[in-house]
Amino acid sequence: MSGFTQPLIIAAQGSATVLDRIPLGQGAEGAFPEAWLQDALFRHPRALPVREIDPHIGELIPVCTEIETGAGPADILYVTRTGQLVLVETKLWRNPEARRAVVAQILDYAKQLTTWGFEDLAREAAAATGKGPEYLLSHVRAAVPDLDEAAFVDGVNRSLKQGDFLLLIVGDGIRSGAEALVGFIEQYGNLRFGLGLIEVAAYRIGDKDVLLLPRILAKTEVLERTVILSSAGTVEFEQVAALEDAEVAGADQASWFQSFWGEFRQALRLDDAKQPLPMKLPRTTNFYLYLPPGRNLVWISTYIAQSAGEAGVYLTFAKAFERSRDYYDRLKAQREDIERGIQLELSWELNPDTNKVWIAAPRITFSDLNDPGQRQRVIAHLADHTNRLVNAFRHRLEALGNEAG
Repeated sequence: MSGFTQPLIIAAQGSATVLDRIPLGQGAEGAFPEAWLQDALFRHPRALPVREIDPHIGELIPVCTEIETGAGPADILYVTRTGQLVLVETKLWRNPEARRAVVAQILDYAKQLTTWGFEDLAREAAAATGKGPEYLLSHVRAAVPDLDEAAFVDGVNRSLKQGDFLLLIVGDGIRSGAEALVGFIEQYGNLRFGLGLIEVAAYRIGDKDVLLLPRILAKTEVLERTVILSSAGTVEFEQVAALEDAEVAGADQASWFQSFWGEFRQALRLDDAKQPLPMKLPRTTNFYLYLPPGRNLVWISTYIAQSAGEAGVYLTFAKAFERSRDYYDRLKAQREDIERGIQLELSWELNPDTNKVWIAAPRITFSDLNDPGQRQRVIAHLADHTNRLVNAFRHRLEALGNEAG
């Protein structure tokens, strides 16, 4: 059915019970309908492995179910304290074609939401819950007592305007087939969404209790490329959303990533002794090095995108970093010195609407990272470029932080 193994419960006295998987669905084929799964996820948002899709997302606050988008009702709406929207569609399917249909459905919801403002979202949340126009703000305030209401409203408006959503499709029996969906989702490239396919397995514990195990099968990765615009050499740095096979909760895939990043960390020789390395090896596609002025504000990401057959290194700022525009402008003013010092031509991008920054080193392509020769070539490239970017930016970012402090 999938790559799930059977969970094992070991009692205090040493006896063991192997749990059998319960088919989800209605009637003879399953024990629980979609409505049951939807309600369970709404009431327990921490069951969703969202940080493995976006490591910087905040805690999910459940707002309502069946919110009307204008393109149809979305199953679940969550928000974060910063105003980012998370939409979930639950789907228990037996037809493989249903996956593409539900992806199209949730993307249409997201596209429709980009025409909204905060008042529209508050109105539809009130309609879905029957709790009045003040429900959205008061509900989030109850979950986050120290909420900055003005910042939250601004964050919601920004998320809506930019299409900055996290979209999750959660169900049973999902097959990733990520490559077949890449071209399909690229037609929505004007939106800044993240998309994840999550498979859920259910196991019976005793007579009444149920264990739910979610795992990510696929997720979008933000990749970068340069596109030549003119014969004069003008280039534009653009983003491409590519659905990357993940299966990060599967032991085999997680172990593969840890093995790869373990080899990478052994090959990584940082000239800057002040730059810390992560305590744990990543179990996913990105290896993060956090830079000043603080954790989760600025980082260098070394990534591998196996579906796209490429890998690279880039520096970026968190969406919540208020000084990202200023930092970017001041770093770019030093571009000539930076690129001459590390002997790399970098790609520089600042999105004027979001102030989102990417400063990327040249990528490397590959066809098979299990081939020893290609694997070592990619690791050597990534280790070299990661070191160069740390040399270029860590001390400069530290100096900028000291000036502000």
